[in-house]
Amino acid sequence: ANSGSVDADLATFSAVKPNYLADLHSLANTRIASTRRVNVRGGGGACTFEGVPFDADTPHHSLEAGRVHQYNLDGTDGHPFHLHVNSFQISAITNGNTEGGYYQVGDWHDVLFTEASVRFQAADFTGKAVMHCHFLHHEDLGCMTYSVITANSEGNNAASIASAYTTKFTATQATGSPPPPPQPSPPPFNPPSPPPLSPPPIPSPPPPSPPPNPPPN
Repeated sequence: ANSGSVDADLATFSAVKPNYLADLHSLANTRIASTRRVNVRGGGGACTFEGVPFDADTPHHSLEAGRVHQYNLDGTDGHPFHLHVNSFQISAITNGNTEGGYYQVGDWHDVLFTEASVRFQAADFTGKAVMHCHFLHHEDLGCMTYSVITANSEGNNAASIASAYTTKFTATQATGSPPPPPQPSPPPFNPPSPPPLSPPPIPSPPPPSPPPNPPPN
């Protein structure tokens, strides 16, 4: 088919997605719990977040679990951004570079090599969530940082977040594939019977004793 057209031979369908991939792009800004700029800059074979070398004792920021958050990524057209724990959805390509159409608004990623605004649910897990340059030699030189996700008493999991945004979320919890059929039981193991034992041999009778010698006259 030509670019931009739909191939008549391809059937269209609507995929059922798990709650953690519920659409965030269409949410109003007022429903985003936090919005923050994340800047990745540097040259000469290295980079930093916000111009600060990695410090294991200092998080970049904190986030509340059970909420939707937005990062406005800056400098990530030169240093690919990778986020651990939670996948993110592109809500805007801010520099216009889609890498030939590879990046599209509404797509889900965990690595991004353009400048964009992205949204994600801080769902199911609390604690540290690492982010780093995906040029791994840059990461090894300290181009990384982390956020701290804190607990929320109202519910941290993706299903509860979807419920809170019920007027906008359309995804439903995906059902898993049916379990495979049970494997047939192996046939019972019947070891072969040992051969019958031969009866012990019957001993031969002893030879007759010689007659006694007659007494002398």
